[in-house]
Order: sequence, then structure tokens, then C-alpha cells
Amino acid sequence: MDFLDSALMDSYGLACTAEMPERWPTSSAGLCLPARAAMARHVRRFAAPWFARWDLTSDEQDSALIVVAELTANAVLHGRGDMSIFLVRNHDGLIIQVTDHHAHADAPHSEPAPCPDEHGRGLIMVQSLADDLQINVTADGWCVRARMNFDH
Repeated sequence: MDFLDSALMDSYGLACTAEMPERWPTSSAGLCLPARAAMARHVRRFAAPWFARWDLTSDEQDSALIVVAELTANAVLHGRGDMSIFLVRNHDGLIIQVTDHHAHADAPHSEPAPCPDEHGRGLIMVQSLADDLQINVTADGWCVRARMNFDH
């Protein structure tokens, strides 16, 4: 993988499942990382080449990277261990799913936190960029899935 440092992945014992297809209609990529703030840039570095390969426009790529960043930030903030990121490109859009394994019992909030300058806007931004947002509790933790529809 030239877009994510394999030595970094090896040092954390990280897993990556990815197939770089020539074209979609349906293709996917996944990554598991420790739920730590330092990993956020690696998630963006992982996602960006996929979005480009999947023929997303520049604006769509920017929006999708914001969604990835916000969902990852929530997983880091609320998770307790690993987080997994799963990207799916299908005929009508993109699905971005982030699971924060062994998360705190508190539900993610789309309302501003006590200090709105620093927290509380992430899910509001995701809701404005995504066509659908689902937040579910699973046996592993919180799973947040954003679906973005594209016209091409």
C-alpha cells in the first residue's frame, strides 16, 4: 500500500482489507486502527485515494473527507480501543461507516456540548453533507453510517 505506511500499520498490528478495482459499480475498502487522535490523519490518507479512484468530483471528495474526519473524531472521542472504517462505493453513491469498538455507553449527540467552540458540531456537519445518517448500537460499540448520493 503506497498510500498508508505499512510500517505504521505493522507497528500497531493493524488490519486493512482493500481491493483497488479498476471501476465500481460496487467496491469497498476497510481499515481497523486504534481509536487515538494520532490515527485520524492516517484514516484520511487511507480514504482519499479511494475517493479519487472512485471518480468522485473534487467537491464530493472534500465532502466525503469531512464526513470521514468527523466520524473518526467521534470514534476517537467516545471509543475505547479500536475503531473500524468501512467505505463502499456503489452505483448511486458512497457509504462511510465508522465503528468505535467498546465505546462508552453514552449516545453520540448532535446537540452542542457545553463548550460549543470545541465540540458538538460534528454530527450536525455530517447530517448536512450526507443524504442519510444512521447511528446504531452494536455488540462491538457504536456504528455510525453516512450515505452520500451522487448524480453520476
